[in-house]
Amino acid sequence: MLIEFRVANHRSILDEQALVMRAAGGGADPDDPTPRVVGRERLLPVAAIYGANASGKSNMLNALAYMASAVIDSHARWDPLGGVPRDPFAWGRGRTEPSLFEVTIALEVGRAQYGFVVDDQRVLEEWLFVWPKSRRQRWFERDTNGVLFGERFPDAQRIGSPMSRPNSLLLSAAVQNGSSQLAPIYRWFRSLRTDCPVNVGAAELGSSVRHVRRMVSDMSHAASVDPKDEDKLRQVADLLNVADTGILDLRVEASTPRDPKGPRQPRFWALHAGAPDAWLPLEQESDGTQALFHLGLVMLPALRDGGVVVLDELGHGLHPLLASQLVQRFNDPATNPKGAQLLFSTHDTALLHGEDDRPSLRRDQIWLAEKDQQGATTLTPLSRYKPRAGENLAKGYLRGRFGGVPYLGGAPGAQR
Repeated sequence: MLIEFRVANHRSILDEQALVMRAAGGGADPDDPTPRVVGRERLLPVAAIYGANASGKSNMLNALAYMASAVIDSHARWDPLGGVPRDPFAWGRGRTEPSLFEVTIALEVGRAQYGFVVDDQRVLEEWLFVWPKSRRQRWFERDTNGVLFGERFPDAQRIGSPMSRPNSLLLSAAVQNGSSQLAPIYRWFRSLRTDCPVNVGAAELGSSVRHVRRMVSDMSHAASVDPKDEDKLRQVADLLNVADTGILDLRVEASTPRDPKGPRQPRFWALHAGAPDAWLPLEQESDGTQALFHLGLVMLPALRDGGVVVLDELGHGLHPLLASQLVQRFNDPATNPKGAQLLFSTHDTALLHGEDDRPSLRRDQIWLAEKDQQGATTLTPLSRYKPRAGENLAKGYLRGRFGGVPYLGGAPGAQR
């Protein structure tokens, strides 16, 4: 599970910002089953980022997607002569300063802290520390002078420092070359499911999006559907049925491409209640139904297998009750037994003050994105504003008490 994510100098994020998934301490309900106990940590399964349009809330999520893509693709897919395809802050010191990305995660091997610093040309720093118990172990530290391996890292002799190019991550290169000790860290990034596209040269989309698209493409060959993929489709059909869309079942077929040499593209069909032949192409369904279909493909496997789901604009096109139900599936240990996590941006204030005054989100699950006078994004936890017990968070947010809302006085906009 994700414990903490830090980023600096990525898109509208200039100075270092942190998204922390630790549950709040004092005042929390000890009987609330939402936090998951992992080792000595109490971790939250959901984090929501609110903010005005162009506040940079999406960029925080995009940064995590970029980091995952760099880990997976830098050694195999980045141009060896092309430098580092990063996306720094667009003006001032951001154009020349390096970018930082770091995660602290809970794995079976213990707590791990992995990160790197890059500029336009190369990896300047990279590090991995692991806490199998209470004491920190250094597995490796890298700078422009080379790599220093720790004593508890037996893969060091087999990997060797020359393996990684100046513009390739050591983690990426080592796993590509068979490091079993680093495989759990790499798999964590590979299991990340996100709809945030990232600009990394040849790797135009996050690896998890490519995974979903590969799965969808494989399912298009109806004669050889993988039973696991068939099960995923069944789960999505059940979700659509529970959501009262009138859809009973789904099937997938491969459409004939205009170019005979082109790939066969998947086409989904939905069976509606009313007649045994009431099949309709998915593209003719409502925007909300299509959004729910794609959300199901990403979210349901995570709820079954674990992992982190990163979604931009959850709630877009969805009824507020449905968005709330999706969030509750991650918060509830009964429907999320493997500790999957959902990170998302949203404008849906119904999640802040739900039915019967019971919000879908805990206060420590809410984050607020704003831009300062430089146009740089800052990320602030709602808890910093110390809302009163029983306070209507939706009203307080919309009235600007916590920030994260647009200033409607005609001030000039800032960077994306």
